[in-house]
Amino acid sequence: MNTKTKQLLNIASMTFWSMFASYTFVGILIVFFTMPVAQDGLGMDDHDAYLMYGVVQAMGYILPVVGGYLADKVLGVRRAMNIGACLLAFGYLILVVATDAFKNNMREAFLLAYALVPIGSSLYTGTASALIGRIYEGDEHGAKRGMTVYYVMINIGSMLGIGLAPYLLHSSMGPMSIFLVAFAGKFIAWLNFALRGKLYRDVLFGKDSQAIGRRDIGLLVGYFAAAYAVTCFLFSQPGLSFYLIGTCIAVTLVFYVRKTLTLQGVSRSKQLMSIYLLLAVFVFFVLYTQMNTSLILFTKNNSNHELLGFTLYPASFQLINPIAIILIGSFISKVYKRFPGFNIPYQFSAGLLLGAFGIFLLYASGFSEHNGLVNGDYIGLSYLTLTISELLISAIGLSMISLYCDMEMMAFAMGVFYLVVSLSNLVSGKLSGLVALPEKKLAPELTLPIYTHYYLELAIATLVCGALFMVVSKTLMKRFHAQGIALP
Repeated sequence: MNTKTKQLLNIASMTFWSMFASYTFVGILIVFFTMPVAQDGLGMDDHDAYLMYGVVQAMGYILPVVGGYLADKVLGVRRAMNIGACLLAFGYLILVVATDAFKNNMREAFLLAYALVPIGSSLYTGTASALIGRIYEGDEHGAKRGMTVYYVMINIGSMLGIGLAPYLLHSSMGPMSIFLVAFAGKFIAWLNFALRGKLYRDVLFGKDSQAIGRRDIGLLVGYFAAAYAVTCFLFSQPGLSFYLIGTCIAVTLVFYVRKTLTLQGVSRSKQLMSIYLLLAVFVFFVLYTQMNTSLILFTKNNSNHELLGFTLYPASFQLINPIAIILIGSFISKVYKRFPGFNIPYQFSAGLLLGAFGIFLLYASGFSEHNGLVNGDYIGLSYLTLTISELLISAIGLSMISLYCDMEMMAFAMGVFYLVVSLSNLVSGKLSGLVALPEKKLAPELTLPIYTHYYLELAIATLVCGALFMVVSKTLMKRFHAQGIALP
């Protein structure tokens, strides 16, 4: 086995354990937020839980923009990957200790401890794929194979994590078992890299080839302190955080548009097209976040919990997502080859229309209700449809940026993509508040119309967006063709 293959397998193993840990936790996050304090949950009402989930996910996308800059300009990719993985393991360890030691103040202990996690993720997210790119630099076939293995490990890890999470949550140890497994997964992931550091001696580039100085250490410590303080504040004020984070992202996006307008010729036209497509990315991720928030609570409150005759935990329906990605992903790539005219703007438009149908299925499930409980097969089909929509939009989102954006602004453009996803998580959390049920337990017959009305409005809004995108995309593609500009 050659060195490059050993390096790839090491990164793949690290990715598997890291994703397994992350999705064991994220898979039940909205359920944990709403669990009673007596069951070691945070005892939030639905409204606060949706808002908090939006803020938590938003920070998970914002901080990697800063962390990526530090990896490139201060630490080096290898060093950042090692420190980020170590900090993630440490963050989950603190989460275990804090939530066990301060059960009487569970919410505060959890939020103060969990604030460490997005900081570790900021240095780790993106560095693994960057390292694969460096390992196979100049080898296009090897790079594609490496990224395929990496993507498969992400989905296998997430699939097993999502599958295990509900059973751990309902075990005798409850949420603590989730925290312990998440810590174990992150710790194993870090050890995979830390103990095999010498394996990457030939992958030295940028800051990795230089010794880290006192100034660099000072910048890193300053970043940790500032990021932790800001994250703790935002976690403690989710309602206010929606407006603060949203405003900062909006200002950044306006600045990005203005910078784009300074470009000339083909570069300007193609980057403006990417901004237009980012609107589709925003709409899609508002829908995508529903799979992890309102859809789980809808399944919990208003379904028979059955899929194809099998009884599942509400959070287990999420398993459809990674399984479908693994099974359908290769087929989608063949569709692209079979229909070369099915360009990215058309793919994004089709993804939105499919997403609208997926949400509409949740409204339609109301017609199958019995005593306020719908047939779980409708929910399963909705997850499947939204996953195909994901393959048409999210899976090629970053590729769209790399193909359409000016090379001189590529890093900024990648950061903007994550900011758009972050903003969509915030908006989705706010939107989900429309189906926040009162703390007083209501009969399923009373809660079902709340959910189905919400999903109908969301489906109609997405359908209108998808139809507009399809029409506008067709017009724009004709103009680009007339100007001799080829768009993939």
